[in-house]
Amino acid sequence: MRGSARLVDPGPWDEAFDLEAYCAWRDARIDFDRRRAEHRERAARRARVECAARLKAIKADRMLTLTYRECMTDRKRLARDWQEFVRRLRRYVVTGFQYVATHERQRRGAWHMHVAVSGRQNYRLVRAVWRSVVGADNGNIDVRNPWREKKLRHKLAAYMGKYIAKNAEEGELGERRVWCSKGIDQAPREVYGGVFTGWESAVELANGLLDPALPLVAWFSRRREILFLATSNRC
Repeated sequence: MRGSARLVDPGPWDEAFDLEAYCAWRDARIDFDRRRAEHRERAARRARVECAARLKAIKADRMLTLTYRECMTDRKRLARDWQEFVRRLRRYVVTGFQYVATHERQRRGAWHMHVAVSGRQNYRLVRAVWRSVVGADNGNIDVRNPWREKKLRHKLAAYMGKYIAKNAEEGELGERRVWCSKGIDQAPREVYGGVFTGWESAVELANGLLDPALPLVAWFSRRREILFLATSNRC
């Protein structure tokens, strides 16, 4: 990296203090931090897009949260426990276990996993397998499903994207943020466009592409300035 030699702090003020070297180090440090933040944001954006596409492909409609009762702060252990959990669960799930997962750090510093799945699972089996990995008195699983939250299916991408963005701010560069089961075929993306005089004409076009027999779900992202419209399946 250009200017990397100047990233060494010149040290405290003394008779040999080089003001020019200090200013060069400060400017290089500011530029390095800026480019690192941009890299994190680009990586998080790619991860969010990948996550949303795979959620749509498996038709995810509910989310499992795998937690530790202890304050487990070891990120590498979380990855090992998750891989072992998936390996053991596949012994019992004959039809395959399709998922899209990401991790999150709680306020107390403990890690846990958010796992989006499609359809009702054998929650007793899932809980038993997770506890067999982390300990009978150490692990638990919480379930959020569309029977209680009618719009959960269309909010899953937003939930998972929020966790991914949080990981990008707190995690290391190059750290894996999304785990997906193998064999997920992403549906081809269809793009519709045109010249719109305002939000009304854009919404009218989008509404014509959706199923009028199903309830309409809509929300606006202030950060990305995107209006999202979708139809929600009846539960």
